[in-house]
Amino acid sequence: MLAPSLIDGVPNVLYESMACGAFPIVSPLDTIRPVVKNEKNVLFARNLYPQELAEALTRAMTDDDLVDLVHKKTGVGKKNC
Repeated sequence: MLAPSLIDGVPNVLYESMACGAFPIVSPLDTIRPVVKNEKNVLFARNLYPQELAEALTRAMTDDDLVDLVHKKTGVGKKNC
């Protein structure tokens, strides 16, 4: 789930996508950083930096160890939807 933003609270889609097993890529906003941790349950990529977005997308699609670790720690991906 890719949800870059410049201004936002904690988007409901973040929680919904995690519950459904998606690996979130979000902007490191002040409202989001206290709720999730980079490389623990999301990847951060700043909205106005296309290279960061591309790197995060590539990593989420290719780093199986990271995705498996997140799923194991959080229970994300257990067919909750």
